[in-house]
Amino acid sequence: MPFSSSTDRNGQDIWRYYKQDEGLVKNRWVQNHKGDWYYCGEDGLLLKSTWLHDSADGKYYYLGGEWAMLHDTTTPDGYKVGSDGAWVKDGQVVIETVANN
Repeated sequence: MPFSSSTDRNGQDIWRYYKQDEGLVKNRWVQNHKGDWYYCGEDGLLLKSTWLHDSADGKYYYLGGEWAMLHDTTTPDGYKVGSDGAWVKDGQVVIETVANN
């Protein structure tokens, strides 16, 4: 099974995603069999209860308390996210690109 759970030193559940021929997945999106999206951070842990700025498309996404990206809802901190999960402000998807130096 590609998703693996364990408990950290504080007793909190943490999740990782492993791909068969690659091992621990880092810094990218993964999808489960139900179609839910998750983001694996630089340490390989799935992000939870936090915003992610995806530099690939410049959009912001919220990863909920159950680790999955929220969509078609309002986030716990009061922002709207659309059907693709991206933050929507005044009816428009918010996109911010970061210039490479």
